[in-house]
Parts: sequence; C-alpha cells; structure tokens
Amino acid sequence: MKKLVLASKIITLVISVQVHGFHIDRGIVAVGVNNNNETFITWRLLETDPPDIGFNIYRSTDGGTPVKLNSSVLSVLTGGTNYTDKTADPTRVNTYFVKPVIDGIEQDTDVMPYPEPESSVSPFNSYTVSYTANSPYYTVPIRSGGEIHFAWIGDFDGNGTIDFVIDRVAANPQTIEVYRDDGTFMWEVNFGPNSADKDNLYPSSGTIDVGHWDGVTAGDVNGDGKAEVIIKFTNGARFGDGGTFSDSNNDKQWIGVLEGTTGRLLASCQIPPDFIAVGAITNSLGVWLGIGNAGIYLHGKNRNQDGSFNQLDCVFTWDGSSSLSVKWKKTGGGAIAHQMRICDVNADGTDDLCHIGYVRNGNDGSITGTT
Repeated sequence: MKKLVLASKIITLVISVQVHGFHIDRGIVAVGVNNNNETFITWRLLETDPPDIGFNIYRSTDGGTPVKLNSSVLSVLTGGTNYTDKTADPTRVNTYFVKPVIDGIEQDTDVMPYPEPESSVSPFNSYTVSYTANSPYYTVPIRSGGEIHFAWIGDFDGNGTIDFVIDRVAANPQTIEVYRDDGTFMWEVNFGPNSADKDNLYPSSGTIDVGHWDGVTAGDVNGDGKAEVIIKFTNGARFGDGGTFSDSNNDKQWIGVLEGTTGRLLASCQIPPDFIAVGAITNSLGVWLGIGNAGIYLHGKNRNQDGSFNQLDCVFTWDGSSSLSVKWKKTGGGAIAHQMRICDVNADGTDDLCHIGYVRNGNDGSITGTT
C-alpha cells in the first residue's frame, strides 16, 4: 500500500480557509520535529472566525486527563494556529485538540462556519490527532498503483474533513481515485479508451492531466456542504457508480458533475465543438461563483499543425440537479498562461477569469483588462 505524503515542511503562515462553500474542520495535525524530540501542532483558521479569535491547546497522554499546554491564549496575530510541544513523550500516544477563545472566553464548541452542516453532521465539537514517534510528515495510505500527477481536495462526504482525488496518469486507460481523509477508498472513474494517447500537444479526447492541463477539479458547486468532482470525459468513460457513458462520436468532449459520495454522474454538457476538426481540447477547470448561480469555468486550447493555438474560454452553469448548460463561450483572448485564477476582481458579486495577459468578465466573457 502506498502513502500519499501531505505535509513534510513546517509552514507558519496563518491561512484562512473556506473551500467553495463547504464546511471544514480545524484540520489539526501533529508531526515530529528535531529528531522527534518535539511535536509541531498546526490547525486551520476559518474564514468565518472573528478577527480577534485565539486558541488554547490541550494534550492527553495515553487517554489521560487533557492538560492545557499554553500559558497564555495563542493569538492569531502571533502565530496562533500552531504550537510546538517540547514536553511530550514521543514513545506514548499523545492526543492534541484545540479550543477557540473569543472575547477572552474559551468556547466549549467551535465557531460554526457557514453554511451550517446538516443536522446529522456535527464535526465541530472536537479536533484531535494522535501522535507517536514517527517521521515529520503526515501521510494518508492509498491503494497501490501507477504514477500520480495531480491531486484535488474537497469534503465529499460532508463530515468537515478534507478528502482527496488523485489521478493515475500513466495508466491505460487513465483513472482518478477518491479517498476519505483517512485513506478509505470511495470510488474511481475510468476515462476509457479515449484516454490512451497522452501526447502533450495532441492527446486523445478523453485524456486528462497532460502538461499543466488537468481536466479535473473539485468544489461544492451547489452549496449543499458536500463537494462535487468535475471532469472532462468522452465516450466510454465509466463513473464511480459503475455507469458508463456512451456516445457514437469519440471526438466529442463533455463536462460532467459527479456526486462526491458515489461518483454518480449528476449532470453533463458538451464542450463547445468550435475546434473539434483540429483535435481534442486540453483544458483546466475551476469552480465559478455568480450571483444566484454557480458552475464551472473551462479554459482550454488545442494546437494547429502549423504550431498555432486555438483558445476556448467558457462558463457552464449548474442548477444543482440535472441541468448543466453553457452560460457563455469565447474564443481567442490573449497570452496563454500555465495557470489561471478565478476571483471577483471588480466586486460585482460574480467571479471573473484571470490569465497571464487578460481578464474576462465573469458575466459575459468580455475582456475587461489586458497586460
């Protein structure tokens, strides 16, 4: 069994986290440092936390009574989302948890992020992690398999912890696998025979993750507190619930929204076929948020035989059920980046699309800025 290494370098930045609307917990992690003679503990600051929030950190040894470790409240202004424990015995099981302090009062339960979780889910009352002598990193065990290129995160089961999607790019056909935060396998997608050609410039229509183009992303698009997985796919793809997509045209490409818990196809829409005669579109995907709706942003291209590129930008809106449709599409644009950013740059409530040389207005795709 392989292990996915999640963190091996200690970073002491204070980062506020809320991932596309779904609720997440503190994500407390403890790792050994200085030859395991000390333990470094770190946790998340949530977007909904008040600006003056502080924390107290507790340790329970071998299941004993918890002991507060900090002598004064850990302020977020002084690195209050991490702590180094220099007194723990690394040969014993040490369990750590944190409690927020608001207006000088320690809270019995944590601050509730928005949106509130379903009534059956209450992951906010305790945050614990057990640590025994080990190397200074946090791992998640996963199934044995081939090369992994990319990973995506999302809370797919709605329990407040971040789960994982990984790809198997060298496999033939290619696959993605979804795991819970503890490494429990959930489901996989087989991208079918159209993912066999992995040429970086001229891949086949179902291929994902060539070069910097992913073709997969994750996020809570419909705001129900559970993330969805969004993929590009073609004829022959088999989804997480075993359903197989059939289309007589192997060149046509589709965007699909998959249920996070099962991998079932919830909604799909064909990628605009403007350049289908040239070949497959390679693309990056991201979650797009607008006023009263949400969806997926696609930035893609394919390459002509003379070396020039065709470029496609479009937004798909999703009704949260079975309808996924193109809101707008644009071709051309400007300098092609190896990454993109999705953010509301003009503060109108709708995400805009930012590239290395231009910005598209998220409402209609018009270019609102260039560099």
